[in-house]
Amino acid sequence: MCICAEAPVPEQRMDFYCPQKAGVKRSRCVQFQDVRVVGMVTPSSSMTFDERNDIWYQQSDLDTFKSSARDLSRQLRSNPEQMESNETRGLEHRISLERQKHKFLTTRAVLKAQERHQNADQLAMIASKCSSWAKQVALVTATKDFCSAYDIAVVVPDVPPQPFPLNMRPRKRHSDSQINTAAIAEVQRCVKRRTSFQAAF
Repeated sequence: MCICAEAPVPEQRMDFYCPQKAGVKRSRCVQFQDVRVVGMVTPSSSMTFDERNDIWYQQSDLDTFKSSARDLSRQLRSNPEQMESNETRGLEHRISLERQKHKFLTTRAVLKAQERHQNADQLAMIASKCSSWAKQVALVTATKDFCSAYDIAVVVPDVPPQPFPLNMRPRKRHSDSQINTAAIAEVQRCVKRRTSFQAAF
């Protein structure tokens, strides 16, 4: 098995996201550059058990990675200035409570709309409207990574937090006193109906 990589492209350019205009179709095509073999990988079927354990991560290693990510996320919430480091890439969703809130509300809004038997176009419109802020954040993050990888001195402003575009009503939660009051009232109605029924005979 061989690992192939694309040949370096001499010219690089930065393309920014541009919303597609209505009625305008972009031509899409797939192009392949010249590939080069950079290394050989031995298939796992020809390895021994110890060799596979030395190369591939075990479940204990994955658990350690998850625990380290949680600990680092807690530290970065208390000290956001360290988020510019490359070691924090990929932990933005764990660190940002605003992104977690938008993701939760977006999922809830789409599921609620689906319960109301709306068609696919309406669901797509709701999902796109709810995730518009997340798309902007992802675009800014990708632009920063591109500038950092190619040493481009460009100041990319952050996307300010925005309120959720839909008005999500909180779920009604009855307190214990309201539940007890409603139960007592229901019992009293049943007793009154039973008493009046017996008095009639």
